[in-house]
Amino acid sequence: MIQNVNNKKADKQLTLTDIKRICFAGCLNLFHTNSMFQPWSLGIVPMVYFHYVKRISKNEYQVQLFYVNPGYSTVSVDTIEGNDLTSDALWVWSLSDIISRHPNLECQNDGDERLLINAWYSNGHEANITNSKLGLFILKPTWGGYGYQTDNKGSFSYLLVITPKPGLFPVKITP
Repeated sequence: MIQNVNNKKADKQLTLTDIKRICFAGCLNLFHTNSMFQPWSLGIVPMVYFHYVKRISKNEYQVQLFYVNPGYSTVSVDTIEGNDLTSDALWVWSLSDIISRHPNLECQNDGDERLLINAWYSNGHEANITNSKLGLFILKPTWGGYGYQTDNKGSFSYLLVITPKPGLFPVKITP
């Protein structure tokens, strides 16, 4: 969906609204009713983290980080690491910072881009997982610290690094 949502638009750059809708639609395979919203009747909260990087030079990368929590009825979007979503500003990170997040984010040429998509389910702060509601009568998911976010508890995670089509990123935060 990320690669194709703006195919018919003149301006291909994704907006925050596009990302919200993509994340919401991406969670509908499991949550086909309002059960994905608070109070999370299935006991899990969907989360999608994004790490967009663009190589400026061999040791400098532009970075945009954000996450979407489609598990709230408002489809709220927040940031990680203090990046306020009131501007389209990008950070500059070193190659070692990029590799510490994920080695596949390293780009070979100046101007190359990568997008890490990290989709997973959190057990939330209030939620209690009910395995049978998920169709898991034998398997009990392990809830543990996820990646660099050791304070977040999650399971069923999927990590994907893609090369986005030119012009899609960075996401337009301001209208």
